[in-house]
Amino acid sequence: MHCRHVVKKPPLNQKTLRKMIFHYVLWPGDDFAALSDEFVVRGCRVRLMGSSLSVECEPDQVTVAATVAKEYVLALGPARLMPLEEYAAMPARAVIIRGRTSRETSHDRARLKEARRSIVDHARLRQCYDYLQSATDDPEQALIHIYKLVETIGAEYGGKKKAARALDDGGVIKRLTTQANKPDHDERHAPDPGATRPIDAASLAASVRDAHDLVRKYEQAIAAGR
Repeated sequence: MHCRHVVKKPPLNQKTLRKMIFHYVLWPGDDFAALSDEFVVRGCRVRLMGSSLSVECEPDQVTVAATVAKEYVLALGPARLMPLEEYAAMPARAVIIRGRTSRETSHDRARLKEARRSIVDHARLRQCYDYLQSATDDPEQALIHIYKLVETIGAEYGGKKKAARALDDGGVIKRLTTQANKPDHDERHAPDPGATRPIDAASLAASVRDAHDLVRKYEQAIAAGR
């Protein structure tokens, strides 16, 4: 598969000065409308939003980024990796979006997980991405999945306290652990009779955001060899 890269340079600042982002469209993309994911592999950040795919990398990783994009789409399949220029030149077409059945949704989640696992070679980071996806797909059990994510990162550093110091996490690990351990949420510990109080939507959303932030810090630590 031969693709010309369409490069979009992010705004210049200290953090993104050297980054390059390659944008693609998965064609045909109807089956990808409900899919989204974000992860790091071989130093490149992959973002999938429906049929739109981007790969962010350092300038010396252009070849790696192209290989990652091709391998990921091959694993997701079936689809063609199309540069934005080619997609923009195509004639307009009607797009019909229909809801997915529960069986199709389950299949979508499985293919997303399998495709990601096929190219992320860091075992614990791969596991963390799985728990993040599970927390999103299964909100009723999200705190359990997030706690397992914290345990996975803690195992890398010999415990949660050491992980918190190594990642300079700003209290995220302690906050997530405390939330998951609350008995009244009936997640990791049994509540007193009649004392069950499920976590509210806002607190759950905050925990999921914290989990994402923690994984980002873990990604950075891995990249830095910490």
